Amino acid sequence: MIPLHELSIAGSLAALAVGWEVARRHAISPQKTSASLVGWASVIALVVTLGDLVVEAIARRAFPLETLADALLWFSLTPIAAVLAVRLVAKNVWPALLLLPLAMVAQLASLFFREWFVGDASRQALGDVLLALHVGLFLVGYGAFIVSGALAVVYLGLDRRLKRRGMADLWSEEMPPLGKIDRLISATAGLGVILWGLGLGLGMALFSRELPHLGKLGSGTFYTDLTVLTSFGVWIYFFTFTALRGRVGWVGKRASFIVLFGVALILASYAGGKLQSRGGLHGFSAAPAMAEEVPR
Repeated sequence: MIPLHELSIAGSLAALAVGWEVARRHAISPQKTSASLVGWASVIALVVTLGDLVVEAIARRAFPLETLADALLWFSLTPIAAVLAVRLVAKNVWPALLLLPLAMVAQLASLFFREWFVGDASRQALGDVLLALHVGLFLVGYGAFIVSGALAVVYLGLDRRLKRRGMADLWSEEMPPLGKIDRLISATAGLGVILWGLGLGLGMALFSRELPHLGKLGSGTFYTDLTVLTSFGVWIYFFTFTALRGRVGWVGKRASFIVLFGVALILASYAGGKLQSRGGLHGFSAAPAMAEEVPR
C-alpha cells in the first residue's frame, strides 16, 4: 500500500521549508530573492495538506477529524493561511519566519499521533452531517482568529519599526496603511465570532438531540467538558472585543495585544480540551466508558 499520508506530509513539509528559506534570505537580502516564492510555497503546502484531508474523508466516509493527527493537520492549515493573508495584505514575508515553522511542527507531530483515537463510537459520530458542520464551523473560525493574530503581529512590527528605525529594513514593497491592517484585524476576528457563534448554537442543538441517548452521563458531560466551557469563554472574549472596540478605543496597538491574548486563550482551550482525560465529550484521551456513550 502506498503511504499517501506520509508522502503528502513530506511534500507539504518540503514546500514549507522552501518558503521559510526564501523568506529568511529575502529578509537578509531582498534584492537577491523573490518574495512571491513564499506565497507559492505556502499555496503548494496548503493544497497538499488539504488534499490529504480530503483523501482521508473519502476513504473513511466521514469528516477527517477522527484522530489527533487529523486535528494537527487542520491546525497546520491556519498558519499557512495566515502567511498568505498577511502576504496579500501587508506585502511582507516576515510572518513566514514565525508562522511556517508552526505549521511544520504541527504536521510533523501528526505523524507520531496517527492512531490516537477516542473510540469507534466517536469516529462513527463524526460521520453525521450536522456534527461535521459543527466541527467545520469551529475549524474555519480557528483559522479566522489565527489570521487576525498574524495581522496583529504585523501591525505591531510595522508600528515599532516606523517609530524606531523606519521601514526600509523591513518592508521591501509599498507600505500598507496601518488603518487598513487595524480594520482587517477586527474584520477577521469578527468573522471568527460569527462562525463560533453558529458552531456553539449548532453544538447545543446536537447535544439536546442526543441527550436521551447519553444514559447515565446525562447533561453532566456538557457542564464538565473543558472544550465546551472554554469555547464559550473565548467566544465571549472576542465578541466583547468586536462589539466594544470602537466605543472604548480598542484600536491600533491595544487591539493587537487584545487579539494576541485571545489567540493564546484559543490555543490553551484547544489543548486543554483535547487532552482532558474524562468527564467530557471532546477529549482525545477520553476514558473508554465515555467513548461508548458518545452519540451515534
